[in-house]
Amino acid sequence: MNDDKEWNVEKLLGLSGSFWNTCTLHAGVKLGLFTFIGNDEITAKEVARRSCCNVRGIEVILNALSAMGLLVKKEDKYINTTASRSFLVKGVPGYIGYMVMHHYHLVKTWAQLDQAVESGKPVRKKKTRNGEERESFLMGMFNIASGVAPRLSKKIELKGRRHLLDLGGGTGTYAIHFCLANPGLKGTVYDLQTTRPFAEKTIAQFGLSDRIGFIGGNYLEDEIEGT
Repeated sequence: MNDDKEWNVEKLLGLSGSFWNTCTLHAGVKLGLFTFIGNDEITAKEVARRSCCNVRGIEVILNALSAMGLLVKKEDKYINTTASRSFLVKGVPGYIGYMVMHHYHLVKTWAQLDQAVESGKPVRKKKTRNGEERESFLMGMFNIASGVAPRLSKKIELKGRRHLLDLGGGTGTYAIHFCLANPGLKGTVYDLQTTRPFAEKTIAQFGLSDRIGFIGGNYLEDEIEGT
């Protein structure tokens, strides 16, 4: 076996420096740059005005995003690519920015991996997520589940079933799609109380507030009524 073919200096350094692209994408999403551009063709100065950022800083990151193929630069104006419009503009059906932001919140901990290996202990102290972190995590899970739940709901037969318990259901993605696939089915999402506003908002967006309810609790510690 020849193990020299796969790795060389160029590939190793490319891997080592790949965080540059990651951090640029994270910054673009966190600052809402793709959303501020939307369907427009605008200058860096206009993006800076919309985002309340420094013009020079915005021009640098817009050029970087263009070099990465996430924006198109025409003279002094910037345009979202088809992929950016489809996945990185907040409000579009395919928006994955929440998952990108969840990754952003994990970077600091992953950068301390060597310390975790040395000590054999986690470096991230258990804490309650702040509002932004909670939204990124929960809606990021919604991003992922939305690619699975519609297909799964068609493969599992629930005909004749009356009520579904979505245990640890987060924003209720699976309950939503199983109810959409089974008109006679109702559901209950059971998750931490802090998840309630995100679940109720998501359920309402699918027009299922009359069929899917939410109960707050910790299923690892609390007794679930009716079980």
